[in-house]
Amino acid sequence: MSEPGRKPNWAERHDALLKLLPWILVPLALFGWCYSTTSDTRERAEAIVAKQEAREPTQFREAPETTRMRTCTLAGTKIQRELSSGLDGFEVTLGQAVAVPSGAHERANFVAARVHGPSMGDGQIGVWLVSGPLDDPGMYLAVNGIAQQFSVFPRGGRTRADATMSDPGASDAKRCLQ
Repeated sequence: MSEPGRKPNWAERHDALLKLLPWILVPLALFGWCYSTTSDTRERAEAIVAKQEAREPTQFREAPETTRMRTCTLAGTKIQRELSSGLDGFEVTLGQAVAVPSGAHERANFVAARVHGPSMGDGQIGVWLVSGPLDDPGMYLAVNGIAQQFSVFPRGGRTRADATMSDPGASDAKRCLQ
């Protein structure tokens, strides 16, 4: 160590700098990791939205209440894969998805799936409205809070479709997994 009144030599300055280096590099590395994770999520969301916008626009029309049977069916692998690719969150995964025809939207299904992640126990159930047939899905809209929180899809209640959990079929889809 240097004596009072004497300037530290190069080696002493170098040692002091080495002691400070972890305090500088660790926050920079964390910031870079957080930024890269955020940009990956943003890029994935933009790719999904661009893919959905490239399809023909879906017209959501009111379907007659009596024409829809609300039975649970397994959602196809295509829907499962696209929902999984639209998940947003650290270590968040999707369980098996089930579909119920919408009683409020023509040519659309409510899809429910259990979302698993840290501190979520057995998982929480997310509900999405998916336009088109199950084997050739169109646009995805996040309907309930879990779907909105953990996926990049647009919120159903803020779109022209105005899809909410009070629509016929939405609660039925969720009940299939309870």
